[in-house]
Amino acid sequence: MDAWLTWVILGLALMGFEMITPGFVIMWFGVGALMAALVAYLGFPITVQLLSLILTTVVLLVCSRSLAAKVRGRERGK
Repeated sequence: MDAWLTWVILGLALMGFEMITPGFVIMWFGVGALMAALVAYLGFPITVQLLSLILTTVVLLVCSRSLAAKVRGRERGK
């Protein structure tokens, strides 16, 4: 099986698993896996694939946490 297909399956599985868990964290790992699938499809080695998974996931986690904090702050101020 091609590496990119493995990443796609993992990404979709993680996104599906997000539907049955509370919170909004696993979704970003799924998106990161899909980004790694794109990198694998383009022919980059596994180290670059893993790096894209990690960077994408961390950036999305940080952005979603800061956005959630802003939204929660607005709701408390009402």
